[in-house]
Amino acid sequence: MRVVAAQRIDPGRGEEQIGALLARRERVRGRRVRSDAIKIFLDGEIDKHTAAVLDPYEGAAGVRGNLLIKPEALNALVRRADADGFLIHMHAMGDRAVRAGLDAIEQAIRVNGARDRRHQLAHVGVVSPDDLGRFGRLGVAANFQPLWAQRNDAASGPTEAALGPERSRWILPMASIAATGGRIIASSDWPSPSMNPLDAMQVALTRRPLDGSKPAQQPEERLGLPAILAAYTIEAAWAAREEEIDGSIAIGKAADLAVLDGNLFETDPGKLHDVRVLLTLLDGEPVYRDPSFAWH
Repeated sequence: MRVVAAQRIDPGRGEEQIGALLARRERVRGRRVRSDAIKIFLDGEIDKHTAAVLDPYEGAAGVRGNLLIKPEALNALVRRADADGFLIHMHAMGDRAVRAGLDAIEQAIRVNGARDRRHQLAHVGVVSPDDLGRFGRLGVAANFQPLWAQRNDAASGPTEAALGPERSRWILPMASIAATGGRIIASSDWPSPSMNPLDAMQVALTRRPLDGSKPAQQPEERLGLPAILAAYTIEAAWAAREEEIDGSIAIGKAADLAVLDGNLFETDPGKLHDVRVLLTLLDGEPVYRDPSFAWH
């Protein structure tokens, strides 16, 4: 596999920790592994009332969760990490955490000027409508876990109850961010109920459980197949600074390929999870093969 490891930021320390991260980045740099990303946890989880939200949780007067890093400290960390060329990856579930992350990146852009940035906010559990367009304007990727957008996810009901009906409209707003020019990438948040991207792609298209047993959750946020395929391929490669070597099929790129037993564009959107992987190649060499598939 190819690995871009994210070094974890200690929320109790400031930008003085960046020096050690830089040294580790230089030590861990090989053909298929790098450590030039950092991970910042901004808040907790919506269903547990620990995600940082702009307005109090439904039925919990005064409770808005907490940012794990104060905005001024976050700004300093992001500004320094951005100047040093790190890929910045922030866990942001609540709309206040999302806003704090975007604010920090916006400040870094203003201070550090133009450069090759590939920053992302992960999870993006709920977003204020006022912030949807900022992803595109700032060049920040929204990293979603599409499998969460189904009503049989364990946290789905408690999350909607915690936010109330008005804010629940903006849970995992994949289509809205894409419509305003934002870059969408997708991932599993391992360990999760499924590591299979085809499961998650189906949910992104339908916003329903894989078995179709419940109605769509926020159906306005359904993505089309080209968008979710890009989120798992070329957009993910962009986020890892690898779009020149993988993420699409082109002459001169590494042959990192997955061979499926069906054409996704000819498959019922509710049946994508039934499509099987027959062969996986890394640099053109097989790293997985279904026993039923002949490989020559």
